[in-house]
Amino acid sequence: MKTILRLMAIILGVMTILAFKPQDSVQQFIDSVIKENMRSIALAKQALATSTSEAVKTYAQASMDHSEMLLTELEAFTKTKNYGFSRTVKPADQDKVQVLDSLKKDSFDQAYRNAVVDANRDLIALLEAGKMDEKIQDAELKTWIDGKLPGLKEQLSRGEALTISTEAAIKDRPQMPKLPLKKQN
Repeated sequence: MKTILRLMAIILGVMTILAFKPQDSVQQFIDSVIKENMRSIALAKQALATSTSEAVKTYAQASMDHSEMLLTELEAFTKTKNYGFSRTVKPADQDKVQVLDSLKKDSFDQAYRNAVVDANRDLIALLEAGKMDEKIQDAELKTWIDGKLPGLKEQLSRGEALTISTEAAIKDRPQMPKLPLKKQN
């Protein structure tokens, strides 16, 4: 009898562990999506504060609004499913954003464009991986992912197409002194 009870306790323990495994995968996925969106928001805030290009500022505002919308939707989902949700950014994750702080204004726009394109690609790859992950079995989450990918891909295309004006860099570049021309005899 004791052996049967021990065996049942072990089986129940294994079943409990297996039952929480998918939830851990979903929570890790949610945490990663939050982190990537917070990165995009931080980049956008820097662009709004630093850039002199209207095109960059317009794109940054649209990017920030889109990321905020994704986070709001994800937060509502986590509340209905009892998952954790935190917008706190770890110091290690801030490094990807803070590198732009040290740039001069004339090189900021191009660096921002590159960083935001990378952030968009990372988020798209994350969502596509989550969509294919067999450990994530929540149909509502997978449907949400399917609905968000087209908008994110469009945002990525707009970021890739963002043209950075070099007028300011050319205007501020020091001019070479003009040398007098030698007269030929």
